[in-house]
Amino acid sequence: MEWHFFDKYIAGIDRMSRNDLKRALTEFDVNASQSDLLMNVFENPAEQQKDIAFSMGYDPSLLARDLKVMEHRGWITQRPDPYDKRAKVIAITPEGTKVATQIKTIKDNWWQHFFENDMTADPELMIQDLKQMYLAMQRKKLADQREERRARKN
Repeated sequence: MEWHFFDKYIAGIDRMSRNDLKRALTEFDVNASQSDLLMNVFENPAEQQKDIAFSMGYDPSLLARDLKVMEHRGWITQRPDPYDKRAKVIAITPEGTKVATQIKTIKDNWWQHFFENDMTADPELMIQDLKQMYLAMQRKKLADQREERRARKN
């Protein structure tokens, strides 16, 4: 098996779908990362910035820039975590919820149209397989981080 095709196809699907969705989301003046971030905050309210970065596979410092843009637009708030003053909790505002709901509808419609017109695969099965890959990647990342911390201690 030529395993490198996973990279080729996953990256290609990501780029092509993002380009199409970028055109569909022009009214919101958001880039792909910002729309993904807003959807993440919408689906996971009141998470710490570091947890959002981890779940999305982003560098926390790069995430900060997009969070500032979205806070300036009134879509999210950033507050100190009451249990850890060093951390920020990110929450969606009513305006952010309205925008996220519209973006979700656009994305859902785009993918539904794609599967109805351009695919023969079962989207329910595909989403389950992709979710399992995603969760396995997260477990690997956590294990790698633990190993790095152990190595630094020694």
